[in-house]
Amino acid sequence: MYELNRTAARVIFKDLLGQANHFLITILVGLNGVRAGRITLDPEFSTSWNPKDVKASADRSRQFALDLALIRAVDALDAYMMRTRRRPLALTNDDFASRMDATGQKISRRLDVFSDFLKPLEAERAAFLRLAIDWRNQRVHSLAEDNLRSDDVKTIREQSEKLRNDFSGLGADEIIRNYQAGIGPNFKEAAAVIRLAHQTVEHFDRELLQGMDVINYIGESLYVLLAHDRSHSKVEASCQKIWGNQAKRQAKVLRTLRLVGVTETSKLSGREIPADFVDALLDMTPQSAFTFLSSVPQST
Repeated sequence: MYELNRTAARVIFKDLLGQANHFLITILVGLNGVRAGRITLDPEFSTSWNPKDVKASADRSRQFALDLALIRAVDALDAYMMRTRRRPLALTNDDFASRMDATGQKISRRLDVFSDFLKPLEAERAAFLRLAIDWRNQRVHSLAEDNLRSDDVKTIREQSEKLRNDFSGLGADEIIRNYQAGIGPNFKEAAAVIRLAHQTVEHFDRELLQGMDVINYIGESLYVLLAHDRSHSKVEASCQKIWGNQAKRQAKVLRTLRLVGVTETSKLSGREIPADFVDALLDMTPQSAFTFLSSVPQST
């Protein structure tokens, strides 16, 4: 049994945010060492780092790192949503795609569009995410206005127990207070936003996988992978390399499928791929493979 367990957009997201929590903790551990005076200064930094107050510098740097974590998490989520509109296209609904194209620079609008066309997030998670998006805007743009909906603040407060349980003791009143005061996130809040971004992408990606024309998506994914610069000649040459050696064809085709997210499994967790489609790919010649990939509608 074969499955597609992620879109190309989710791969981009994981590249941006996959190890963010680990990196953040590493930075903060290092800054704690700076603050405590346990860090030895390497020669390469001796002429550019000489703060008058090491503790104050470490504290300001800690907040800078936490701000960057908040910004990176929200921007990675936005990159995911934007990437679903590029080849290979994960959006199969024309109205969905059209609404996405009209969102301009507003991350919150893209979130609203995803929630309108896919199964929405739980109310408290959606409210928390809108707060995170607006908080990110505050930390990037000093003149950004408070655009959080009053009902979102109400939802976060009413669902504080659930948020506390789901996000390692996150305090609803504290996060609202820090956001409204224009104060940057603490570690628990930044880590919660990173986790929320991962869970949001996992949720929406699962919905997209179930709703797409999976054969067309895989065909387009293979074409994009092999074309590089959208060159038909490169696709044709790649087909010769992959399908040309009959003895190695199966291994090469399955390896290429893995590169676009198709894996063999005994327990389905993603979108099932029809077995006869995989069998047909394995039986193709270089010419029939090129003909198939060239005939797949290429989104723009």
